[in-house]
This record gives sequence, structure tokens and C-alpha cells, in this order.
Amino acid sequence: MALHVPARNPARVLHAVDKARIPESPRWEQANLRRQAALERERSGALLQAHERALTRFTLLELFAEREVRRRTLIAFAMSLATTLAWWGISAWLRLTSRR
Repeated sequence: MALHVPARNPARVLHAVDKARIPESPRWEQANLRRQAALERERSGALLQAHERALTRFTLLELFAEREVRRRTLIAFAMSLATTLAWWGISAWLRLTSRR
């Protein structure tokens, strides 16, 4: 049973190996510590400053908080959707034409 897990999920195995070998960047670790501290202060009921509130916000909302970031996010989403639909359409068309 244990031998089937790596064979079925090679990406997960590689991710686990890479995560164990490659350390996080110090900059990210510091930001994560600041975020965790701000979350603890929020849970304790303390009033947060503006920069602390930004740290406790849900990350997905951060993509739509500022006008320029929102614009770029929507453009990237539209481009991704267009390529996905194009590949889906091509693969469906090829399947239909190859049957003839």
C-alpha cells in the first residue's frame, strides 16, 4: 500500500522533498512572524494599527484592495481563462476531426 502512494502522487512526493531541503526566505519568515503576532493581538482584543490590520486581512482580499492590483489581477485572470478555453476548444475540435 505504501508503495502506491509515491507512484500515484509524484508531485506531492517531490514537493515534500523540496520543502524539507529548501529553506524559506528570511524575508518571508519575518513577515510571517509579524502576521502571526498581529493575529494574536487581534484575538486578544487589542486595537490594531493600520499596518497590523493589513497583515490580518485575508490574502485573497488583498488582490482586490488596491485599484492597480485589482486591474492586473483581472487582466491576468482573463488571459488565463482565454488560454484555458482555447486549449479546451482545440482539444475538443481535434477529437471530433480525428474521428472522421
